[in-house]
Amino acid sequence: MFKPISLILQNYLYDLMAVKLLLPVKTINLLIKLVIFILLALAIYYQVFQYKDLDDVLQTFVASLHSQSIFLLGCVLILLFFNWGFETLKWKKLIDKMEVIPFFTAYKAILCGVTFAVFTPNRIGEYGGRIFYLQKADKIKAILVTLIGSLSQITVTITMGVLGLMYYLWVNELIDPKLLFIMGLIMALLIFLVLGVYFNVRFAYRIMRRIIFLKKVRKLFRIFLLYDNRELAVIFGLSLLRFGVFTAQYLLLLKVFGIDVPVVTGLNMIMLIFLVQSILPSITLIELGIRGPVAIYFLGQYAATELSILTASYSLWLINLIIPALIGGLLIARINFFKNTAYA
Repeated sequence: MFKPISLILQNYLYDLMAVKLLLPVKTINLLIKLVIFILLALAIYYQVFQYKDLDDVLQTFVASLHSQSIFLLGCVLILLFFNWGFETLKWKKLIDKMEVIPFFTAYKAILCGVTFAVFTPNRIGEYGGRIFYLQKADKIKAILVTLIGSLSQITVTITMGVLGLMYYLWVNELIDPKLLFIMGLIMALLIFLVLGVYFNVRFAYRIMRRIIFLKKVRKLFRIFLLYDNRELAVIFGLSLLRFGVFTAQYLLLLKVFGIDVPVVTGLNMIMLIFLVQSILPSITLIELGIRGPVAIYFLGQYAATELSILTASYSLWLINLIIPALIGGLLIARINFFKNTAYA
């Protein structure tokens, strides 16, 4: 039996570090955690405490607090756990094909992934951050499987965003009806193509099999053959539920900070905001610099001040990303990076 590639690489890195640094495993393990904590702290510091509108946002936040807004804010915080809960169900259903893990173990893996996501470009660290809670599954295959879940979420965001765009153009009569009809056909084709890509992940393996320089690693991509369209539809449904959760969070935060927008209009604007954010490349350190202007563009006409929009956008980011990242950081303190298991 051949050892998984990731396990060979993991053992090699351990041997290399142990020989060259002449340090015990616990010390190396501690150093890795220290580096992670430093990167997390720097990312949060530059994103939170160096945010140019921080003082104004804090004043707006405090000024908006009253009995009703505190209740709504509490609802947003509760929905945080549903947000990542649906993501956990998604990942667990995918990873169970390789290794069956308890729900709460999967939840902890998800939160650790969020920690790595905070200080990596386009949050790519999220994929690798989850695998440390797997004991038997091949780590590289586990990362590939995680990509299916991400593809599902992106597919939902683009699909809902395109539908929202068509509704926005139609309701506001921004273009000629004939042109709108043509655009509708083009957008329908786009949605069909996006869904077609997602529901044909098995085709990815067939492509990899035909690419000569990927022949040595094509066995890894056989993992895509494990999922049929029924299972992918379930994953898609969970992604849709998750999209509904953070859309509801955003809508509640708009109410918290006094942005009086009709529910249907608010949902439409949020769909467009998420669509634009999904298209633009994202680095956590500059993410708020992207989120703010996008939110202001779509919601500016419904708010008394731009600060209320910035505060809502900032709060959503803080609740859904930074809080889970901090919890994940605490969980990482219990991980052994040089074993195939995580501490209980």
